[in-house]
Amino acid sequence: MSDPRSLVRRLDLSVLALSVCLASANGGLAESRGQKPPDFNPHYGEAADPTVWPISSVGKLTIVFPNSLIEYCTGALVAPKVVLTAAHCLYPGGRIVSGVKLAAPGSVHFSAGLNRGVPLAHSVAERFEVSAEFQPSGAKSSEWTTAGGDWALVYLKDALPLKPIPVHSLASEDVKRISAAKSATQVGYGPDRQYMPSIFRNCEIQESSFSAVLLHRCFTYGYSGAPIFVDIDGQPAIIGIGALDIPRNAADNSPAVACSAWAFAARVADIRRQE
Repeated sequence: MSDPRSLVRRLDLSVLALSVCLASANGGLAESRGQKPPDFNPHYGEAADPTVWPISSVGKLTIVFPNSLIEYCTGALVAPKVVLTAAHCLYPGGRIVSGVKLAAPGSVHFSAGLNRGVPLAHSVAERFEVSAEFQPSGAKSSEWTTAGGDWALVYLKDALPLKPIPVHSLASEDVKRISAAKSATQVGYGPDRQYMPSIFRNCEIQESSFSAVLLHRCFTYGYSGAPIFVDIDGQPAIIGIGALDIPRNAADNSPAVACSAWAFAARVADIRRQE
């Protein structure tokens, strides 16, 4: 039997070759989607060490749809067989539209701790649990208020031999304290660095008028599902995940949008209790 990590690597390298060709034809990945990396740097954030927890339990989701559309998102292992990600990642184009269904579970791969394309662990999805609050339909919503429902759980066929990441919902005073200290960190896989994790340190988070939505200045584009961490009782915990990419003017320094752990922490806690 062939090594599944080798199969995933070959799939990713094949897709990389296609992505490079498409990027060249369209002026680059970031520019073709309407936004350049800040200061014209070809990468967001820094390359992260995929062998160090909790980065090792963050991975890339590769979603292959029936029309051969391939999309990527970030996921975080929150239980041995459960990955937390953004709900829109499981729909073509990130949208619920008439006649369009979820991706087939067998077409969704989770590759944790990628190191130049080689994962520490890998499994295929078995089923999904999508937030009942996930609403976007038709054209991508410009209403950031919908981000509070943009979460899903991917149940894997295999338990991964990695340490799951805790989830913690923040009280209002904690958000303000973390915001003032700029002590949040986001880790993910974006279009600029697909085969190594990226990390954005010392980013700012803000409250919004909706308890299930956080605003942030971490990764602002292309990192759907990427977990945002802060230290809780001496260890990293997920307080939110990157949600829908909302169109914005890159020059206005407007914050990006995250689905707060307030929306999914109770469900993840239920799953952990059942282990």
